[in-house]
Amino acid sequence: MMTSENDLYKGGIKVYSAMLQRWGNSSGIRIPSTIKNVLHVDNGTEFEMKIIDGSIVLTPKKEVSLEEMCAKINTKNQHEEIAFGSRGKELL
Repeated sequence: MMTSENDLYKGGIKVYSAMLQRWGNSSGIRIPSTIKNVLHVDNGTEFEMKIIDGSIVLTPKKEVSLEEMCAKINTKNQHEEIAFGSRGKELL
């Protein structure tokens, strides 16, 4: 019986087997498209990698929006303006 993406998302368990393979000077494991679809990730998605009790745990890194970054600005983390002087043709 095939496990659908919805079953995986609802907590159903599907065990996948993967082989560690050489990839340039590193090694890599391919992630099946079913898992990519469930996690809403694609090629180029950055992951955080942890080793927990002898297992590798991969977690997709959340993209931080400009609004989220700006919301964290406060008087304690603002830096003073740095004067670099004029360069090029700023003063005509």
